[in-house]
Amino acid sequence: MGSIQAREPSIFEIPDPRSKTPAIYDSDTDSSVTVDHEPDRFPHIDDIEIISDGRYRNPTPFLLDSNAAANQREIVDLTDPEPQAFNENDYRTDEEFELLLQTWLLHSPRPRATVPPEEIHEAPRHLVQELCIDGILYKSGQSLELHDGSFLRICTILTDDRNAVYFSGRRLIRTRNHAGTYIPKERNELVWIANETQPIPFLQAKRFVSINFTSSCQISGDQHKLIKPNDLWCRLKETLEGGEVSIEYVSSAEADERYKIAPALLRRQWRGETEAFGDKESHTGRSSVIVLDEADSVVDLNRPESIEERKRRRQYTFGDGFCGAGGVSHGARQAGLYNKWAFDKSEQATITYRLNFEDADCELSDITDFLTNDDAFLRVDVSHGSPPCQPFSSAHTVNSVHDDANSACIFSCSNLIRQSKPRVHTMEETRGLVERHRATLYRVVNDFLEIGYSVRWGVLKAMEYGVPQIRKRLIIIASG
Repeated sequence: MGSIQAREPSIFEIPDPRSKTPAIYDSDTDSSVTVDHEPDRFPHIDDIEIISDGRYRNPTPFLLDSNAAANQREIVDLTDPEPQAFNENDYRTDEEFELLLQTWLLHSPRPRATVPPEEIHEAPRHLVQELCIDGILYKSGQSLELHDGSFLRICTILTDDRNAVYFSGRRLIRTRNHAGTYIPKERNELVWIANETQPIPFLQAKRFVSINFTSSCQISGDQHKLIKPNDLWCRLKETLEGGEVSIEYVSSAEADERYKIAPALLRRQWRGETEAFGDKESHTGRSSVIVLDEADSVVDLNRPESIEERKRRRQYTFGDGFCGAGGVSHGARQAGLYNKWAFDKSEQATITYRLNFEDADCELSDITDFLTNDDAFLRVDVSHGSPPCQPFSSAHTVNSVHDDANSACIFSCSNLIRQSKPRVHTMEETRGLVERHRATLYRVVNDFLEIGYSVRWGVLKAMEYGVPQIRKRLIIIASG
């Protein structure tokens, strides 16, 4: 899978715990309790031996106390009109200089031997349920703001044989501080960075804060947030895996108890009443053959329909935008989906499509005209859109009169989602969106997130999925 660099450098840059920079409280919320973890409270920290790049070294004095070093500097007045007198004792013969040099080399401190990284062993850490430090109780479920401006929901507390304390859990940052423009930027909204799992040293904790994990997909207009506007809220989770990026809404299982919303309720609020296993009644799911030689001689005509029987009787409906001759629709049919509708503004494409899919309603129109159909017709379980991608392709070297119209089509998929309300929407585009037009890609992802859909995207090699082509394609999957 092709590599997508979501952001560089790393989101988290942990400051040196020895730094004496005053804490700056720039939080939007006043729902917090300050935890006095300033380094000055631990005078013994200056004696800590620090490991850096596999080498042991003592703390650098001027990092710990710059004032002391400044007081010892020799001041030379270059404007002094009186020339300095030469003293004959300032000079050394060659023999005396050689002896002095040997004395310096003999008494200078020898550098410590470099310790290979594989020989550096961390002290074993032990899990504790809760811990009381300076009269303050720390336990799982609490939320902290850290000195680097990020946040942590404590899941576990660790200690080692040296009595060092570490917190581990869900690492978060403000959406407004996220480098990716695909994240909606809202006040007091956080995003959970799932890949950041490194334990956090105790000294990094700045203060307690109130963070609520909710499975609500309403970034704007969340009723719970309107009641507690000064709390911090997390409803998005980002995961980077194998070159793919996913931004998901926090699930009901991951949300806090008081802010859980059942998936069935979320689906009903968005799509209305839905049929399990698809909206289409399948006419090919039941066998016309009645089996008479079953082991059980009693036939229960009042027996409720089993889940497997319902699966065979229902089909998920599929809509294909910018359908062309119907390559994606063919794959949907192979997967057992019912092709409900399709559209394309190419007359030759629609003629070919109708020959391939006689039961589907294929319209010769652009997306603007197609979306004037009534909502009942547009409603499908799965939709797909592959808008014209020529303006974003690396092979696009000559401008065309159609470039503006084709470029605008990519943003129309959010309108398609709003009206068809699919369970899943997919897009297939040129990888040039990732390589050369990332701002456009991020705008599309942002639109999907604002509707309430979780999004995953990555560059796939077509030949690894049965396509006789060596090109790579960007695949976007949105679910809601």
